[in-house]
Amino acid sequence: AQMATSVTFSVPPSISMLVATCCGASTFAFDFTRLVANAGHRNLYSPAKELNKVSVMTRALELVHEKYTGLDTGLRHLAGVAKTKNETLFLVAEARLNLHYQRAGEMNLPVTEMLNARFLAEALRLRSAVVIAHRNPLDLLLCSTIDCFAKIRAVMEPTFQNGSYSPLCFARRTAKERVYVRVHDFDALKTKLREFASMSETITQLLSAFGADRPIPAVRVEDLAAFQYEKTPGALRALSIHNWGVLLEGLGIGFSTTLVQSRMDQVMNKWGVRQDELYSDRFWMPAGDGSMPELMRMRAAAEALVDEFGFKRSPGSKLIDWAIEQTHFKSEKAASMPRHGLGG
Repeated sequence: AQMATSVTFSVPPSISMLVATCCGASTFAFDFTRLVANAGHRNLYSPAKELNKVSVMTRALELVHEKYTGLDTGLRHLAGVAKTKNETLFLVAEARLNLHYQRAGEMNLPVTEMLNARFLAEALRLRSAVVIAHRNPLDLLLCSTIDCFAKIRAVMEPTFQNGSYSPLCFARRTAKERVYVRVHDFDALKTKLREFASMSETITQLLSAFGADRPIPAVRVEDLAAFQYEKTPGALRALSIHNWGVLLEGLGIGFSTTLVQSRMDQVMNKWGVRQDELYSDRFWMPAGDGSMPELMRMRAAAEALVDEFGFKRSPGSKLIDWAIEQTHFKSEKAASMPRHGLGG
């Protein structure tokens, strides 16, 4: 596991901004940060989450009877509203994969989609406290595909179990029917994954280009959420506590380890222990006997991909098992768990 480095502030910042990759990184980090801040009586103003989106910013401004004129001016206005409340504006700037990224061009980076230049420049001009939250590239791309964020159907596409294309997109998160990723070109997918291997470094490069003049901490959402994956608090909880310390300090949000642990207990008491999802339960495979040449080829390609890019929580973690179908998602308790974030 990575050991993230923290940064501290002598006075609370006017804006705390979490720059997070989509699909599982932003919602959980946002929810738990607010949980800790609220319990610690740290005043955060969060009229909406992903304020780098025009529709979200428009709705947030409507709450304070202001018209949308731009992401940068909207951010400046909301920061002013927070100041009058003696609160810190807390938001997420979602970094979505740019799958049509080409290496030519200095600012044409693989995560620039959704990160508006004027918005970032204004946030940095206002001396925002910034932390990057990212997710491993394979899980990120699989999730982006079934949510229809990643539109490269020649390489991969969302599909139902019967092999037909799934048009559910974002709605699949609450749908009963499971959606898989059907890979048409494993070699092209591997090339894409290598381009996204250094997500946090790429985002840091982008922020520096827009005026970031201090170290920007980066944390993995897998480490933030690690405490949810063991029944008895131990090494995974310690890993989570360290990374939450980095995130909260980096955002200028006061906290104590005891406070963070109590919020972790609250989450565990509500939802129980989570289990990592096998990659073999996410890749679509044709029905048939395991000795079929095409099925054998696809399984071997998926295994090679997972071996290079798959997330392993511990050295003994099982990532693929074609012989079983996961059953923990079918239990009533597991089915009620929020797939993204902490739920209500």
